[in-house]
Parts: sequence; structure tokens; C-alpha cells
Amino acid sequence: MQVGFGRRALMAILPLAIGSGIAQERPPAAPGTPDPPTPAAVYRVALVIHEMGDETAVKTRRFMMLLQDGGSGSIRAGTRFPISRAGVDVVHHPAGTSSQYMDTGVIIECKLREREGQVVLTADIEISSTPSPPKAADSVPPSIPAVRSRIDTAVQPGKPTTIVSLEDPVTGHHFDVEANAVKVR
Repeated sequence: MQVGFGRRALMAILPLAIGSGIAQERPPAAPGTPDPPTPAAVYRVALVIHEMGDETAVKTRRFMMLLQDGGSGSIRAGTRFPISRAGVDVVHHPAGTSSQYMDTGVIIECKLREREGQVVLTADIEISSTPSPPKAADSVPPSIPAVRSRIDTAVQPGKPTTIVSLEDPVTGHHFDVEANAVKVR
């Protein structure tokens, strides 16, 4: 029987608790008090990397971040590849020595700001691939194919725009990077 009473009490109190948060109003500001600052605009920035090889699509990679006006963000997606130093095999190194690694894959550093109805993007983009494992008799460290670009451009909000095209001279692969910034707040 107490269960019914508890449920009825909860049903009577719940609307009051919910309504109290909704009905509250902010008192008027005193004369001469500055208005509270407006929050910075927030954009969803989508970056799409189209990779082409021998005239056919190889891969499409999609990345997204939320950035406020004047803000920045970074994305690192890929593999941390061990590299050797001074002839030491870092994968099978003696205990107590440190390993060194190199990031491979996609690295994006991006800054955003609004200007005259446009979205100004400053981006550093690096695309690299993991090298093939070296042969046992090979004393030359492997090369790591990579393309890199720094872009400072304005894009129309909500309109996908190719911001850079790159070609890897080693692999012959072509990369188109498309950006789309949509205001969410």
C-alpha cells in the first residue's frame, strides 16, 4: 500500500520540479550593465579525402570535427610505425632502451574563423603510408611515401569545396581533399 502512496507523491511532485526550471526568468539587467557575451559560432567541419590510383578510386576517408569560431582541432588516424635508430632494431631492442615511432596515415591540423559570411580554414594535412617491412639483408631504412600541404582558404558555409589536390610522385596516387563547414550554432 505504501507503494501506491509513494507513486502518487512522486506524480504530484514531479510536475512541480520540472515546471520550476521552465518557469524561471532572468531578472532584468541593471542599467549600464553590458549584455552577456554571445557564444561563438560552432561549425561541423567535414573533410573528405578521395584517393585515386591509375584513374580508379582507391579509397575515400571521411573525418569530422566541431570547431568554434577562432578555434582549432586535430585528427591523427593511422599507424605508429617503429623506426630504428643508430643501427638498433627497435622492435627487438634490449630491455631498458626506448623505442622511437613515426605516425603514418592521415594527420590533420585545422583552424577556423568566420569572416564576411565565409568560413576561413587554415589546415595542415599530411597523408602517408606504412612502408613495406625491410628485407633481412637490407641495410637501408625504408622510405615512407607522404604528401603534405598547408592550406589557408575561405569556403562558402554548407557547400562542399575541393581545397587541395595532391599527387604523390612516388606512388602516382592522386589525393583530392574536400571541405564542408556547416554552422550548427
